[in-house]
Amino acid sequence: MERGKCEGSERHSHRLGEGFVRTYGRRARGLARRTTPHAKQLKSDTEELLRHAEADAGVETWWWRFELPKGRSIVFVERKRDHAILGALALVSKLGVTEAEWEELWGG
Repeated sequence: MERGKCEGSERHSHRLGEGFVRTYGRRARGLARRTTPHAKQLKSDTEELLRHAEADAGVETWWWRFELPKGRSIVFVERKRDHAILGALALVSKLGVTEAEWEELWGG
């Protein structure tokens, strides 16, 4: 990450409860059908967050989003009670990349 090329956003509070497990469980299952390195890593990172949510039902978290160049961002998930980082998600906006880049990230 180049110095000055990252912009942080405000943190957002989320409870990792049943709704989170249901929604992100669906996302992980959808990612399982993808074979690209990006999809595999995102699936693994999503499953790590799901493990935390299932082990500590209803855990209160802060979500910190950092915007990077070229449509990319990183989201860090911090447990409120002890400030532990539970995981991170590397995201890419389709609006920020070319069609060829998107194809490389997700496959055909």
